[in-house]
Amino acid sequence: MAVAYDTSVVGGGAGVNSIALPAISTAGANEKLLCFSHESQNADNISSITGGSGITWTFVAKEQPNHDTNTGWVEIWEAYATAQLSSVVFTVNYTASNFPHASAIIAAFSGAKNAVVGTSNTAIGNSGSPSVNLTTTATNSLVVGCWGSASANTGTAGSNQTIVEENGGSFSIVDFSRQNAVTSSSGSSVTINGTMTSTEWAAVCCEVLDPGVVAGPQTLNNYQFVKVGNGMSTSEKIK
Repeated sequence: MAVAYDTSVVGGGAGVNSIALPAISTAGANEKLLCFSHESQNADNISSITGGSGITWTFVAKEQPNHDTNTGWVEIWEAYATAQLSSVVFTVNYTASNFPHASAIIAAFSGAKNAVVGTSNTAIGNSGSPSVNLTTTATNSLVVGCWGSASANTGTAGSNQTIVEENGGSFSIVDFSRQNAVTSSSGSSVTINGTMTSTEWAAVCCEVLDPGVVAGPQTLNNYQFVKVGNGMSTSEKIK
């Protein structure tokens, strides 16, 4: 089964240090979770994400619009849900509460590998439309991303992409965009972008891996193993 977008929820707030998102339910078990966030100013960033039994969130990447230290961060965090989610409420917690607005999106993806994302990248600009690029590290990956802007203008998705969620207030906006289909080849250049009239912006993207991706060899008790999907196959004994 190929990596595919399942569902997402979005929320925001002003002058708060946490956002309790609407309840999310997934279509099944074993889904990749990604959190996309933008805080509008004062260098605030995510401190933790709570909610859901046995789900641990880890940081992927972040960037500040135009490297302006007075602005907040555009971020991606990741987790994996081995059990199906049913009306689970996640809360995104921030380091401070003195920003005019923050937005957060949590999205679920089926058919994804239970591992860290393949690769990620960031980009910035002080005007114009957001755009960020990465080179895939594996076959059949789905590239997703988000951008945040200090303006509150809505965006239009770039070629072969869909803006799944968009949220913002009078001081900021965040968009979550995904490819319309997986990229079949490793080493492919993929761009996540959109058309938006904006002031300074930041964009972050990452690669959601297919579960059939072959990992590099691992060594155990003088044997080399190569992991394929969810199984292990041995290679020759190390001499």
